[in-house]
Amino acid sequence: ELGRGRLGFLFVLIPAAVAHTVLLCLCHTGLFSVIVLVATSGTVVSLLVAGSMFRGRGRALAKSKQG
Repeated sequence: ELGRGRLGFLFVLIPAAVAHTVLLCLCHTGLFSVIVLVATSGTVVSLLVAGSMFRGRGRALAKSKQG
């Protein structure tokens, strides 16, 4: 359990560090606002997709339990 928690932490930490570095670089350019818009919309879309996938999986599980 502990090892898995550390792995999850790394999976969050590394992309966050990369994103932070990229954002720092972009802060010096005019692209920053565009990137923020794209990143925000991309996050919303991915959350929606993940939510619908999770819901679909839940329905499939419920069906298999009933049957």
